[in-house]
Amino acid sequence: MARFSSRAIGPTLTYAGVLLIGVIASTVWIVVSGEELVWSTSGCGLAMVHGVSVAAMCLLLYAGLASTLRWVFGPLPINGWRWR
Repeated sequence: MARFSSRAIGPTLTYAGVLLIGVIASTVWIVVSGEELVWSTSGCGLAMVHGVSVAAMCLLLYAGLASTLRWVFGPLPINGWRWR
């Protein structure tokens, strides 16, 4: 599914859509469950580093799925793959 959406609208818009859905779902879960968020200086720094690295990883993945080298990023068939 990510391959088709990455090809149709591009990796950046695909990531933006996934991010938007994730933010909405997380916000609803936090509000409904009444979970208390605890903020600290080291935790905010770690969250920012984590967010940037996950964003870069997702954009690279979606760009790879949109490229023509699908076999690098997709599953390999068990009976169709032979070493030569």
